[in-house]
Amino acid sequence: MLLRRVLLTPEGVYLLRPDWSFLTGLVGRIKAAGIPVEGEPVFPDLSSGIHPDMLEGVTLRDYQLGGLGLFAGVGRGTAAHATGAGKSEFLAAVMKLIGPPSLCVVETTASAGQLAKRLQSRGIGSVRHVHGPNKRLTEHNVMVINTAINMLRRNTKNFQTFLRDLRLLSFDEVHHLGNAPTWQEIALSCSAHYRLGLSATPYDDEPSQADMLLDGLIGPVFDHIPSKELRDRGYLSEPYAFIIPVAHGQRVPRGIQDWNEIEKRAIVEHEYRNALITTICARIVASEPTAKILVLVRRIQHGETLLDALDDCGISCVFSSGGKQARFPGRVLHRIPYESICERFEDGDWNVLIGSRVYDESQDIPGITDLVLGSAGKKTRRLLQRLGRGERVAPGKDHVRVWDFYDSQHWATRNQSAKRRDALREEEIHTIVSPILIERILTGQCSPASVIAAIRGTANEGTNGNSGRSPQDFSAGAV
Repeated sequence: MLLRRVLLTPEGVYLLRPDWSFLTGLVGRIKAAGIPVEGEPVFPDLSSGIHPDMLEGVTLRDYQLGGLGLFAGVGRGTAAHATGAGKSEFLAAVMKLIGPPSLCVVETTASAGQLAKRLQSRGIGSVRHVHGPNKRLTEHNVMVINTAINMLRRNTKNFQTFLRDLRLLSFDEVHHLGNAPTWQEIALSCSAHYRLGLSATPYDDEPSQADMLLDGLIGPVFDHIPSKELRDRGYLSEPYAFIIPVAHGQRVPRGIQDWNEIEKRAIVEHEYRNALITTICARIVASEPTAKILVLVRRIQHGETLLDALDDCGISCVFSSGGKQARFPGRVLHRIPYESICERFEDGDWNVLIGSRVYDESQDIPGITDLVLGSAGKKTRRLLQRLGRGERVAPGKDHVRVWDFYDSQHWATRNQSAKRRDALREEEIHTIVSPILIERILTGQCSPASVIAAIRGTANEGTNGNSGRSPQDFSAGAV
């Protein structure tokens, strides 16, 4: 039957209940297939309610005003706004448009606290970060998913009743929803007429059940603002990606298929690759003593290995894996929330912050000068989220250097590296793949800043011997 085919996920699951009911966000897919729908939710057009008085305290860019108008017309859906587009500003405007009560669900405590403060500064005075022992609800609430699900299951202060009476439900980093049962449970337990998802990368690389669930529970993308547009307009820093070949060191036998073992040998414990990361950081700091380098890793062991190596080189560094503890040289643990680590890193306490996956998204550290992708991976979504950590603009900063690796240690890492490189090019990000030039940087013959200056045509005569060279000189070669 046609309806069953429309609601069949790529994984072979029907998003259709036995009583033939379905998630309301999938109405658009069904109507597009020519199937009439009865009882479709009706959303009053709120466009006439968007006026200067309503937006007091909120400053929207032109594209945000356009997106707000679209949301006012559809009532629910996902805003695919790139990192740096101003999602706090946009969410504040939607909250003012729809009115209380509202709930915004986020992934981490740091994100919740950060978002609540930003909403308060934009005129949402009654907003509250609901957490810890005091879980009193107010007109507008920001809540970590773990807190929300615990309150739901324990029916804390009639939380289920609160969800039924909710007017606006929103999810920050909504791409988690399709794969996270707890996020889905909150969405299914809520009767909010208006729903808003926020994410720079709402959908996976390939069509999936997660995408259909996201559409069904929140609504499809109604507005898309790519990072390229924001870069062109000066709202984001321009990324320059150096692709470093891992041409030496241990190879992983082709017959090994288990990714955990491959990752351990090719990434985490690969001495040559780790030496490259350490050398890159050392060269950057030697030429720019105030540089702020974020090194992203996936495993605790990897972060500890790099922490020891950087300390041996005399580079000030810290390793934070989220939560309330951070590792310092000598692997000394200190009780410091990672929100405070980010603030101290931004203030210049360390040149290098090694961060685990919790730093892949949400955290805003505008002062980052260099982003080192220490872990592997092939998903465009995760790559773009990671790039977003460095694309924020800051005083005196209009570009960010990104350091990635072409991992030829195993066919799986090689394929992943090729996909990341291609994704960078598809995003129209400057990619520098010359092994000769990379070698010159690693050996101190030229500085990263002089390479960027030459590419941008701003090098002065005598800048480390690079003045007058064309961009082609710096992208020659193949990886």
